[in-house]
Amino acid sequence: MKELTILVFLLSFICSSCSHTGILPVLVQAENLMEAKPDSSLLLLENIEHPEKMSKLNYATWCLLITQAQDKNYVEHTSDSVINVAVNYFEKKNMPSPKAWSYFYLGRIQSDLGEADKAIKSYLKAKICASSLTDNGLKGRICENIGLLYWNCSMYDRAKDVYNEAYTYYMTDKDTLGVLYVLKKMGNIYEALNESDNAIHIYQDALKISEQMHDENEKASLLKAIGNSYEIKKEHSIALLYLRQSLNCPHNPQTLSSLYFSIASVWVAVSQPDSTFYYLHKAMETDDLFIQCSGNRLLYQAYTQKGELKKAYEANERYLELRDSLETLYEPVEIAKVNALYKKEILEKEKNQILLEKSQQYVILLCILLISYILASFIIYKYYTRQKFQQLKLEESERILKQKEELLQVNRYTIDEQNKSLISLQIQIEEKQKELEDADARIRTVLDDYKNVSADMNKMHKMEIDNLRLLKNAIQEEKEQLKRRQMDLLKSISEQQKSLHWLLKVAERWKDEHICRNKFLNQLKQNEAFSFGNEDWLNFKTNFEKEFPLFIVHMKEEFPDMSDSELCFCCLVKMGLKVSQIATIMGINSNTISKRKNEISTFYFQIPGAKLSEKLLLYW
Repeated sequence: MKELTILVFLLSFICSSCSHTGILPVLVQAENLMEAKPDSSLLLLENIEHPEKMSKLNYATWCLLITQAQDKNYVEHTSDSVINVAVNYFEKKNMPSPKAWSYFYLGRIQSDLGEADKAIKSYLKAKICASSLTDNGLKGRICENIGLLYWNCSMYDRAKDVYNEAYTYYMTDKDTLGVLYVLKKMGNIYEALNESDNAIHIYQDALKISEQMHDENEKASLLKAIGNSYEIKKEHSIALLYLRQSLNCPHNPQTLSSLYFSIASVWVAVSQPDSTFYYLHKAMETDDLFIQCSGNRLLYQAYTQKGELKKAYEANERYLELRDSLETLYEPVEIAKVNALYKKEILEKEKNQILLEKSQQYVILLCILLISYILASFIIYKYYTRQKFQQLKLEESERILKQKEELLQVNRYTIDEQNKSLISLQIQIEEKQKELEDADARIRTVLDDYKNVSADMNKMHKMEIDNLRLLKNAIQEEKEQLKRRQMDLLKSISEQQKSLHWLLKVAERWKDEHICRNKFLNQLKQNEAFSFGNEDWLNFKTNFEKEFPLFIVHMKEEFPDMSDSELCFCCLVKMGLKVSQIATIMGINSNTISKRKNEISTFYFQIPGAKLSEKLLLYW
């Protein structure tokens, strides 16, 4: 409740409406003494004269603190009128911490007054109020008290659930004593549910804690509980071992009688009547009617084992008389339990109503202090400014990337055109080479003819030969020019390929940045043993489209016949995953990856399979 003291001080200073200026230090001092010296805290609070004349805030705080002090000093609660003052005030002011504590102590009082249904309702309200707080100790105490009420109403499953919550809160708060008490109560629940193994496990955990705390009383109680659980399992030797260990620990008379009775129960189960008589005699020295009644029942069994039927009959008669007395004495308690079970559904409806009221209470949050409003506004402004900056940065990055992609498309078109020109030049060179070969053949033919003609024709033949030689030289020179042009084109293509290689690096770096930014895609790329199910494919597609928004759309538009499996394969190749990763994800043999690449690249892109990765990397 430290938050309560700070909040009271702050509001008293801001409102400056407290006419009792000397009261606040007393309240703060009482709060500080509450845990270590609750009796001194109670004395301080009781010595305040006319607390009802204080300001409403201080009076509500006084009502809450004095109720807490009375509870810690085990003062019997006879009315809920004082705590209701605190409840009503803090409910109207919507102050979560004091409101939660007020409802908690209201539940404590109602529980002591036998109003279990009202107590559960108050605890549930306290639980809702405490949900927004960091006080795990309060949350644990609320759940622990709810669990106790559910236990009293035989609602064991519900009790187990809230005790588990209390255990979590106490562990977080490092409240060893709270953990110990909750473990004991959970063990009792497992016993009631006939789950002895679970009960023993829980009790042993609690036993370790009691030994660490050197709490002999709790240790004795837990040893007895473990022994009783083993007795239920009919493992009598182990049960006796734990019960005798408990006997070596200090006990008060009441718990000692109960321990003697448990030992006697084990001896009866193993048919040892003499030992049974010995421990029953010690157990029945108490005035506890329950032990007296159950002890006579054990006496009946022990005398029956010894064959002393008359004594067995007398013990059974005493047992019946005591049982009738107990049923008459505790009949109202049983009726109350039955009524509590009938009110179970009513409590559910009331719980839902509390949740509805909780949602409506947020309307009055307009009364928050100005400093809180300014701080919240500043945080929100900084957050949205940062978000806007990141959004603008992302849009600028996407714009630059789009420009680079357009430039890349232009370069790809230029390279394709130059490749076509190169092919055309190669064809022309081949045609000129063929013409040259034809000219050589014609020259050889003419030379052969010249040998068979007269000398008069030599001059004409010589002129024709010279013309053919000139033609050959012209063709040879044109061939050399075509080769030089081819070399220039090859050099230009090499430069274009260097530019393309640079763009590939840019695109690869951009792709890696997008993958690293996406938690799912980054985890997929890092994990080499990731295998997809149906839901994983959907999650992959969603995250992939988020980082590469146009890829799948354009692929489907350009290749409508492409299957989902081939499309997913292309997505994985675009991400740059290893062959082994793709094989693991798609559930296929890694030896078939190259074949699949060749099939897709040949059928859809008309390129070699080795260039499929580059093609997909630059593709949208």
